[in-house]
Amino acid sequence: MLGETSYYYPAVLYCRQRFRAGDFGRAVYGEAEYIHDFDHGLYDVMKWRGGDRWRETAGGPPMHYPTHSTSQILSVTGAHMTRVSCQGFVDDHEDGLFGVGANRWDNPFSNQTALFRMSDGSSCRISEMRRLGHPGAVRMSLFGTQGCFEQEDAGARWLTRDRRETESIDEQLVCAGVPVVLLSDDPMRVVTADDGTHKGMSILHPIQRLPREFTNIPSGHAGSHQFLVDDFVRAAVNGDLPPNNAWDAARYALPGIIAHESSQRGGELLEILDLGAPPCAPVEYSEPPT
Repeated sequence: MLGETSYYYPAVLYCRQRFRAGDFGRAVYGEAEYIHDFDHGLYDVMKWRGGDRWRETAGGPPMHYPTHSTSQILSVTGAHMTRVSCQGFVDDHEDGLFGVGANRWDNPFSNQTALFRMSDGSSCRISEMRRLGHPGAVRMSLFGTQGCFEQEDAGARWLTRDRRETESIDEQLVCAGVPVVLLSDDPMRVVTADDGTHKGMSILHPIQRLPREFTNIPSGHAGSHQFLVDDFVRAAVNGDLPPNNAWDAARYALPGIIAHESSQRGGELLEILDLGAPPCAPVEYSEPPT
């Protein structure tokens, strides 16, 4: 199992619900991006990971770390990527992390953007940015034949052909904490005090499925951590196939590897190897473990 946090981001949960309900219609175009500038803590992360030789790996191809982005679109539509053309931004920063001889891959690109053909006939743009004058983001938008979800720094909206139906989704995406709903007839089942709140969650998170013991434990990466832990433990104990399984992980990651190869060839359109779907549908839990 891959511990991919984006799977449980509020915007992804929202889109997955509406896509399954048919509100998008057919997927036409999706886009997702992971923007994380080096000045926002990446130097420390790379030193922690790489030790004394951190510079050898710090300048790795951004498209070798695509799963925060790719998982958003793929987990909503269920499609996979079949072809890619990718462009890279040649870095010239004074830290010298990117370039021939600067890292293990001789990688010159600090930012990469790829356009993918999808198995359902749609297309998808993925951007992996490590050198950008931006506060940072992990976000997605999805455009369908019947409805669209659009997310940017100014906010998130649900859109249709009728502009009057435009709906702001901002309040639903806020991860401020959600009261625990006890599975009993207790009149105090909705607890709002500090002793009964799933911290760091949005109202879109299915907190009813979490163990009671997770109450009051902070959950990072937009509320995703506790759901990933719960998925992993239940898969190990019950033998269930979890979301973000090995087959999903391959479909999240392999497109980025091929995208980097495309950028090395000046954006040549390349076919993406697909290792297939899992042998059964992943289990999605709606109740707490017994």
